[in-house]
Amino acid sequence: MSFRLLLFSCLFFVQNLNAKEMVQIARFGTNPGNLKMFIHVPTGINELGPVPIVVALHGCSQTAGSMAEQSGWNKLADEYGFIVIYPQQKLTNNTSLCFNWFVNRDIDLENGEAASIFQMIAFMKNSRNVSNVFTYGLSAGAAMANTLVALKPSLFSGGAILAGGPHLSATNMFQGVRALVNPIDKTPEEWGENIIIESQDSILPRIIIYQGTKDIVVNPKNADELIDQWSFVHGMDIVPDKEEKSLNGNWQIDRIVYASETDPEAIIYYKIYDVGHSLAVDPGDGPMQGGKTGLFATDIDFFSTYYIAKDFGLIKEL
Repeated sequence: MSFRLLLFSCLFFVQNLNAKEMVQIARFGTNPGNLKMFIHVPTGINELGPVPIVVALHGCSQTAGSMAEQSGWNKLADEYGFIVIYPQQKLTNNTSLCFNWFVNRDIDLENGEAASIFQMIAFMKNSRNVSNVFTYGLSAGAAMANTLVALKPSLFSGGAILAGGPHLSATNMFQGVRALVNPIDKTPEEWGENIIIESQDSILPRIIIYQGTKDIVVNPKNADELIDQWSFVHGMDIVPDKEEKSLNGNWQIDRIVYASETDPEAIIYYKIYDVGHSLAVDPGDGPMQGGKTGLFATDIDFFSTYYIAKDFGLIKEL
């Protein structure tokens, strides 16, 4: 069965707000976490050729549609030829529409919300010739994205954590709020032992960390704890190997890189000055412009999604 026919048989409806941009997949598995699944597939994409997939997770009070609109992932997908999966939380799971990254039953390979997202990825892999899988998230979506990579590192080529926290920093809602506002200080080994590598020969995912220095929702110290967690997994120290101050002349952006034996940019940390709990965007039609301002997106002339896509290897140009 072709991908288009498979989609037709599984479609529930086309999302009214972005009818030309996203479709909802009604049946993608048993869906133990009771999530919604939306996808964006560029028009004319090669149905037989290998295609990368990005799983983009929204933050609290957001939807798949607002994440797509503000992040600008669909524009990049159209230009560079990859598919975007947008999981969406339901009010029945969390009244603030946060992914439950702090609930044990929802961060399990076989159960809950994480399992539903893994089923979404499996659905796409069964439908397409998938080359690489990446995940990306903001806030609660970032914490869940980090958990997805931590649960199954071999599945992902990279993960982007925007204003999120380490895997297993909380096991209930109250701990979750406290962990983001006042993060737990652990050693790299203490954080890293929560991540199980299936094989010593596994290619480890590249980790991208993004954090605003004025974020009062997610304490910027979480970025340090994330670096600790993944530096241990990659078997490297926490001393930066390269620091690009005022990236491309933008004083608000520092790009800090940590190298491993196998990846010269195993961990990339975007430190965003004078920005709170928000995506950095640069609305416009230029090749390095995109995104849209909103409650969780701020125009600082920096299209963060573009740079993350480039770090993932989805954009090959200079």
